[in-house]
Amino acid sequence: MHVEISGPTGAGKSQFTERLLCDLSKHAEILTNHEGHFNFSTLSNASLQNLKLDVMAFGALSREGLLSSEAAFASGLLDAYAVAPITKLNLVRSYLRKVGMFQYLRKKRGAALVIMDEGLIHGAHNLLVHVDLPPRDIDIDAYLNHIPLPDLIVLVRTPLSVVLERTLARLDKPRRLHSAGELRAFAEHAHMLFERVAVHERVAARAIMLNNSESGQTDKVVEAINARLSLEPQKTR
Repeated sequence: MHVEISGPTGAGKSQFTERLLCDLSKHAEILTNHEGHFNFSTLSNASLQNLKLDVMAFGALSREGLLSSEAAFASGLLDAYAVAPITKLNLVRSYLRKVGMFQYLRKKRGAALVIMDEGLIHGAHNLLVHVDLPPRDIDIDAYLNHIPLPDLIVLVRTPLSVVLERTLARLDKPRRLHSAGELRAFAEHAHMLFERVAVHERVAARAIMLNNSESGQTDKVVEAINARLSLEPQKTR
């Protein structure tokens, strides 16, 4: 079973994912999308870790004969947005990694559950959220109708005011954003995107919408996962 945690920057995805993994460890064997699954114990350098992920992802796409077509799809979506060539290259690479790792993990055996923090659903943010132009409905539909979807999508939602506050306070701001005004526009467009993603027909059919500030949110997700895996508490598959 493949589960993705997604939502705008500042929604609290990382904290929620940590709590969820802690709770799920009591119920099922877990694969994560980082060192717990890909054995980075011998690779302490972040650049080498990223290179390993790229090789694995691109290899998975190549084996399926999808590398060229997926690159063309991502590049075509970006044509409507004014992005610098190097930025476009990096965004296409990011998308190829996400879709490649999805293909890789879907075929990986040995675990009942795969948890992805910012997987393919989040790829819409990478490709369609920009400063100068808000995400277009036609592009959101094209993206969500094209990608393979995880079995369960957890969308962490937060009011725009909170997203703006947290985005402006972040230390690891995107390098291509150079002013508070650009950060604000970027955060507003990201929030707009995920509000539209949440009501998209394909996504809504398999999504759980959460407000990270409310209690008991991880319990709701654990119950949904266990129901799909036909698990009872304290049992493993």
